[in-house]
Amino acid sequence: MNASRMEHPEDLIAECTDILTATTASATLGAVNPLKEAIGLMPCTVDILFILLGQVDYSTGTYRVVQNVDTERCALMETLGFFIGNIDFANAIESRLCSVTRTTRRALVAALVNRAPQFVSISEGDRIIGIAKSIRLLSQSVSYLAESNELWKEFQKQEFLRKYTAACASLAEMALARNITDAGFWKALSSTTLILLLGAVLWTSDPAAALAEAFEAGLFLCMVRCLPYGAEHRPPDPRYFLPPGDVLPYMMVRKVFDVIWKRGDLEHFLRRRDLPEAVEAACQEYGTVLGIAHEVHISRRDTPISICSNLNHSTSPLGTDHPSGPRDFKACSKCHVVMYCSKSCQEEDWAALHKRECKEVRARQYLHPRMKATLHSVALKMEYIAHLEYAVNANTMGTGPKIAIPARKTRPGQPFEKALPILVFDFARYPPGPPQLPGGGVGVSLDTTSLDQEWGERIERCIAATEEDIFYRGAQGVGFVESTFPLDHLNRLFVFAKIRLDEEAPEGWKWKVVASVFRVGKQPALMGPDESRFTDVMNGQRNI
Repeated sequence: MNASRMEHPEDLIAECTDILTATTASATLGAVNPLKEAIGLMPCTVDILFILLGQVDYSTGTYRVVQNVDTERCALMETLGFFIGNIDFANAIESRLCSVTRTTRRALVAALVNRAPQFVSISEGDRIIGIAKSIRLLSQSVSYLAESNELWKEFQKQEFLRKYTAACASLAEMALARNITDAGFWKALSSTTLILLLGAVLWTSDPAAALAEAFEAGLFLCMVRCLPYGAEHRPPDPRYFLPPGDVLPYMMVRKVFDVIWKRGDLEHFLRRRDLPEAVEAACQEYGTVLGIAHEVHISRRDTPISICSNLNHSTSPLGTDHPSGPRDFKACSKCHVVMYCSKSCQEEDWAALHKRECKEVRARQYLHPRMKATLHSVALKMEYIAHLEYAVNANTMGTGPKIAIPARKTRPGQPFEKALPILVFDFARYPPGPPQLPGGGVGVSLDTTSLDQEWGERIERCIAATEEDIFYRGAQGVGFVESTFPLDHLNRLFVFAKIRLDEEAPEGWKWKVVASVFRVGKQPALMGPDESRFTDVMNGQRNI
């Protein structure tokens, strides 16, 4: 505890680090030493680790670094990594961090969060190689601790993602300027970049906002810099190396796409060359999604979008980039979920439908807080409808990627032959495109009559209106589509939409959404289980 008062405290800190490792870690890969296990689980042992991590040079305000060889990792980070790598020791660290006072916890988290930018500040010469390896160990340790909601809140307060992102981006640019090709450096930096990308998706309540902030700090460009390195033995699971599939669905969101577009990072990505085959295949999936995002957000940004909750409403005067935008929509003053383009539309829908569903929606508000008609949620829904319209038009023209699956909407007791043919789009899966189902998916039937207590009637009315036009009025240019979009790693935004063909519109713009229903829910059975689990990814990373 008093090491910093000495003339050369680094030596004492290094010796204490070696002793701590020797008394807790096995020297070989043989049988577990019960005595060392017991010592490692003692509260005082964890406290010693915290004391070593918190050693500060009071003259500079920086934490002590124990790096004996420039190209090797900081010994203190190796000890921390060993503790986190042992599940029992890691649980002891988490438990101890949660049991201390808020002030002490804040100081200990600061010792982890502020270390990354400090490492970068001393990465001169070959030391940068060891620094990258140290930051990898540090980020892996933080990734485990951040799984605790209580600890993650403190990491968020201290801007962990932003600081680590800035550190990685700086390291990548330094290495590029110095022409560093060391495989150990790039493998370590790639691993840390992957941890941060997955952290933005799997830890935060709004992954798109977290990714946009991280990309603004240079994380996407850092990923692009890392792509050519350290992937010679890339495993089949795309979650273990860059570019990660879990991030892909959020690349279509405007706030994410706009950052890499305006910074010029997209151009760097498109200029990639000579990548390993598996990496290039994953990059091509990114290219597909980014191409769609470019088409929607750049080429079609002024397209009028209809998201009025009145199912009889034909179109909306507002485009996704209209100056007043979502502010002109009127939300129900009771449930704050359904929204209308005018008071007349609101009154019509209230009498026809919403008067009966509003109470149920309010009662179940806790199930879908992301459905509330805020400026952000309305803008996101308009973006997703724009993506859906582009996908429908591209699918019918055969000019875009095939990301649709044909299916039939069935009813209880109704023969399959009379089911409504529909198209299903899933923008929340990796890779994008239709689920791999037997027989091409044509025989898949979807029954949503018991899907939601509060939205069921609205969904069924939208479907019935489409059926009436097709089966009873003989309309040719009418269809129904379902689509899935990402909200976070657990929840999806589902869109049920009636579409109509406008023969007067230019080619590629003819199909328009004229009525839609939104709901928030978990991954549906049709799309397969959600296998995005950060712990599984980190276990894979530790084994590589």
